[in-house]
Amino acid sequence: MADDVRKFKFISPGVFVNEIDQSELPATSGDIGPMVVGLAQAGPVMRPVTVNSFNDFVTIFGNPLPGGIGGDVWRNGNKTAPTYAPYAAQAYLDTVGGPLTFIRVGGLQSSDATTAGYAGWQGGSLSATDSEGGAFGLVVFPSSSVDETAGTSATAVLIANGQPVNPADTGKKLKITNFDDTFHEITLTQGAGATSATQVDLGSVGSVNDFATQLRASLEAARVAGTLDVSSVSAVKNDAAGNPRLIEITSSAPTDQQASGNKAIGGTLITDAGNELRVNPAANNPANPDGTLFLFGGVDTQFVSPVTGALAGVIYCTSGRVLLSGTLPARTSVITASACELIESDANGNLTLTISEDGSDAAGKLHTVKFNFDPSSKNFIRQVLNTDPTVTNSTITDSATRTSNQGGNYWLGETYENVLSQDSTTSMGVLGRFDDGATILNTRYLAALLPLENHASTTQQLNDRRYAAQKSTTGWFISQDTSVDATAYVSTNMKKLFRFEALDAGENIQRKVKISISSIKYPRGDFEEYGSFSVLVRRLSDSDSRMDILERFDQVNLNPASSNYIGRIIGDKYVEYSQSQERLIEYGQYENNSAYIRVVVSDAVEAGGEDASLIPFGVFGPVTYRPFSVVSGSGAPTQFGSYLNVSTSFGAGTAPAVQTLLAGGGTNKFGNLGGSTLSGAPCAGMINLTSVPADAPNMSFSGSVLFPSVPLRKQNTWGSPKNLKSTFWGAWTGKSTTNVNFNDAVVDMLRNQPRGLQGNQTSKTLSVAVSGNLVDALTTPLATSWVFSLDDVVSVDGVSYNYVSGSRSRNESLSALSGSYTASIDAGLDRFTAVMFGGSDGLNLTEKNPLRNALMDDKTEATSYPLFSLKAAVNMISDPDDYQYNVVSIPGVTQPLVTDYLIEAAEDRADTLALIDIPNVYMPASDSNATEQTRRNYTVDQMTSNLRGRNINNSYAATYSPWVMIRDTRTNRLVWVPPTVPALGALAFTDKTAAPWFAPAGFNRGGLSDGDGGIPVLDVSKKFNSDDRDDLYETNINPIAKFPAEGIVIFGQKTLQQTASALDRINVRRLMIFLKREISFIASRLLFEQNVPSTWNNFTSQAEPLLQDVQAQFGIEDFKLVLDETTTTPDLVDRNIIYAKLFIKPARSVEYFAIDFIVTRSGASFED
Repeated sequence: MADDVRKFKFISPGVFVNEIDQSELPATSGDIGPMVVGLAQAGPVMRPVTVNSFNDFVTIFGNPLPGGIGGDVWRNGNKTAPTYAPYAAQAYLDTVGGPLTFIRVGGLQSSDATTAGYAGWQGGSLSATDSEGGAFGLVVFPSSSVDETAGTSATAVLIANGQPVNPADTGKKLKITNFDDTFHEITLTQGAGATSATQVDLGSVGSVNDFATQLRASLEAARVAGTLDVSSVSAVKNDAAGNPRLIEITSSAPTDQQASGNKAIGGTLITDAGNELRVNPAANNPANPDGTLFLFGGVDTQFVSPVTGALAGVIYCTSGRVLLSGTLPARTSVITASACELIESDANGNLTLTISEDGSDAAGKLHTVKFNFDPSSKNFIRQVLNTDPTVTNSTITDSATRTSNQGGNYWLGETYENVLSQDSTTSMGVLGRFDDGATILNTRYLAALLPLENHASTTQQLNDRRYAAQKSTTGWFISQDTSVDATAYVSTNMKKLFRFEALDAGENIQRKVKISISSIKYPRGDFEEYGSFSVLVRRLSDSDSRMDILERFDQVNLNPASSNYIGRIIGDKYVEYSQSQERLIEYGQYENNSAYIRVVVSDAVEAGGEDASLIPFGVFGPVTYRPFSVVSGSGAPTQFGSYLNVSTSFGAGTAPAVQTLLAGGGTNKFGNLGGSTLSGAPCAGMINLTSVPADAPNMSFSGSVLFPSVPLRKQNTWGSPKNLKSTFWGAWTGKSTTNVNFNDAVVDMLRNQPRGLQGNQTSKTLSVAVSGNLVDALTTPLATSWVFSLDDVVSVDGVSYNYVSGSRSRNESLSALSGSYTASIDAGLDRFTAVMFGGSDGLNLTEKNPLRNALMDDKTEATSYPLFSLKAAVNMISDPDDYQYNVVSIPGVTQPLVTDYLIEAAEDRADTLALIDIPNVYMPASDSNATEQTRRNYTVDQMTSNLRGRNINNSYAATYSPWVMIRDTRTNRLVWVPPTVPALGALAFTDKTAAPWFAPAGFNRGGLSDGDGGIPVLDVSKKFNSDDRDDLYETNINPIAKFPAEGIVIFGQKTLQQTASALDRINVRRLMIFLKREISFIASRLLFEQNVPSTWNNFTSQAEPLLQDVQAQFGIEDFKLVLDETTTTPDLVDRNIIYAKLFIKPARSVEYFAIDFIVTRSGASFED
């Protein structure tokens, strides 16, 4: 009493009142809901996420999918199979609300996985066997790629100091391609000094010839501009033997052998002497430092400018081959089913694809399709070719569907129509970058099909994406150039500051978001040491004029000590699954405040060791594949822009070799399908040109191949922004410079790389795709697509601005001319955009249901990635200290290797009920190509015998049969779903209308036709009679019955415990789960208190009201809680243990109602 009075303040007289509430109920553990595991169309992969409403679920994981949604599956995602787990989530959340925890399953693989256990997918395998398929790249070139006019002279001509030149070359051009999207051309003209009709005078006798002078001047201008790749200067010719020859610059006169075209000249083409370019090394011929040019010609003597083409699309074959059919360039001869041959389209841009199902030309095995790259055409490639990888899977796709898809052995993957068909004046098209006006839209062009593998490593094939799920990332964001010497600027050498990484693995984030840096501010005055900027998480498909900002983080900085430090504001934590510990491990120090990304800050910035004035000024682009150059008939790719000595006929060692992802068509690629005909000899080289003497012999080709990537904004006027503040530089996701609608092909430019090249490539040093940096050319076929920087933005007139790569190093950009990067910021150049790339789900996209149960039959975790992934998901949630839930289910997974594992985990936890589906009940259409009758024709004996054989005796699990038909509430489509879906809904309905200790069955709480399952149930896959229900219930399978009048109802509530006890019923098991959780929570709040009777009484005073409440709600008939010296003995006290005993008589549900109807004789007394 004295203690109670001390709380009052007694100084002056008065009445003091205090309110004491002793009616307050003990604290409870809070709401706990189910854990659901399965596939979903979006959301985090392999990380449990808790939601509190179905709207929250849809926002994160997308709507449930009814399946059967075809179309462009490659580009739009796999929606061909129902997603059962989201339907289960809907059934629960729409009934009772949250919480519900969901794991979206992705593809993981064991550390000791065999090839059979690799995650991901494979589209055939490039090999010498024609039937094994592979990936084939459709490479296109403008039609000017090949010399199309036959010459009449076979002479080799010397050009030096006014010597003769074949007049057939008059008017031809030599093009010098540079890496800033420009080129130089030199035109040969017949000079006044020509002494005959067969001569062209290029200058006065005794002087340096005009051609060399023009060439040197053009090269010098490019060198000073910093845009020259000296190996890009050449022109391919043919000699009399049909072998390609080059224009070369050398220091000595040609020998007779050279002049006759039988021997090529080696040596350096162009030399950089430091302050000038020399056509030939002066040391080789001091008397003639300007060099001498030799033009080697043949029967087909022409000046042919090297051309730049691009990868236009990828076709994946699980078997057989795809080949082009058509006409040779400028010929009348038709080539049937060619591989690695240049084929010419018709005048409207149409090509013909020949598909061989098995690699042969047998009857019925060949299919032809006409296509083009015009999205508005009826022959548009994505309209006429199959884009659904699941069609190639004969186990799940019927023969009629495969036949209607040209045999069903291939699918069309990436295509780049929107960046191939634009000219350089209006677009970001890759063809327009190097050939003004080049296009493949509605015009004649050339194409070839090439195997997509690293020619230097045949294990790196684009068709092989067998690896675990990967996280997407941006490239590194780089700083401004703080140097005063702009000419030394190299964007790749700028400081790497940070990058953004998806919180979880999968393609979802790169398909959904892009990252913009805006409102960049440099430090001003003596009191600002660090600059600041905003980070915008935008929807990938939005435009600068109509931004859809999902998240924003304003005024962040790079000061680790600041409350606005980027790491602290956005967060840097991530989780990874540890196979050895069988759980998720968390890393990082700052909590994540984004639903999509975390920031990875460079070690130098994190340590506070970088210059405080640094701010994000640019970013590395997505990883792509290295561009290259090739000469027809040659066997290996060389440095982009180089056409030198790539085969033995050119001499050895003078062309820089590179690795890339396109290979030639030798026997190991096309087998008997190589060469110019289906049964002809394989191609000897990378791109072949067949001689057809009847038309025009000795054709030649030289060119380069680019791999399309996300374009960069080149002008502030693109998309007609309101003002410069609405202009985001960097990545451009519009369809063209004037059409800001989303370019669907962008998603194809963000995909991960083949096996052996996958993963986070941002940690590697890769040269920029179109540059002369070859430091990694022989070690990887990968390259960085571009490096953007605001330092390379040029002011045209103070109103118009252009992005020109390399302009700072040429003293042309705004930051270079002004002497400081601050001028760019002050002008409003303070924002740019980056994309995320490289993520993958790790699932087999040739499966409609990547978790198809048959994929796990008789497998181990090392030989089945679905088995390993599902067990990993169970491991993640096995520890009650990590995640709490009272029900767990993996709807649709009937594989005993998984469901038995789930049951064991539930029993180990002892606080949850596992709802499992069993085999031999129903086979969904996504898992088999059988007829519906076959897929539904399982007997009760098949259902029960399988379960009996598993000898399960566990009260922490329950199962149901059969499958049910529901109506998708969003699409109104009818969907067959496993019984765990409505069963979970019935549990939710029971919790909502009664309590967990009531049976979730019968017409009051299990009436599925009445909506008790949380989702409209319309039918059952098999109707059971009374005997069927008896057989099922005896085996502990809870039947879902269909009655004529009452409708569909859950007609059982057994657990899988075979031993007869109160715990063989779901309501009792759920009662015990509830009581153990609540009473354990009460006990946990008394840990580390004194082990004395007052603490014991504290426990009983909280536990008994809870038990009385459950008793009042008919959960238990009676109970007795004992905690005194008889349970907590002195020896237990000495061991710091409180021991209590709780005796419970659970209330049982009524499952059998026995009524005797007694007919009596007349006059009988009922009192008797």
